[in-house]
Amino acid sequence: MEKQRFTISTKKSLYPPIEIVIDGVTYFKEVIPPQVLDEVEKYEETANKGDINAVMNQLQLLTNAPAKVLKTCDVRDLQEMMSFISTKLFNPKRDKDGDVEEKKSKTGEENAPQ
Repeated sequence: MEKQRFTISTKKSLYPPIEIVIDGVTYFKEVIPPQVLDEVEKYEETANKGDINAVMNQLQLLTNAPAKVLKTCDVRDLQEMMSFISTKLFNPKRDKDGDVEEKKSKTGEENAPQ
């Protein structure tokens, strides 16, 4: 039977949070509303030009990770985190029943971002 209703909450997304883990501490936002993306977009041009402070500002907005923690990370890791989040945010996967699809490798592990 086809679903007749699509129900969401503004407090908790149908998708799991996009998480980053730094030194064993997990950072995430439960919901990423359009207003957050508007703020992230303000840093896009300078981030694309290599401004690592702009990338850190974007990561703070998308994950709640504090600046003092992000400042201890390798710049390549910061760029990879942003790439990972962008992929998850703009290419979400759901199966035919509306459940989130997780790609699994042969060992059952979730595939790492590429």
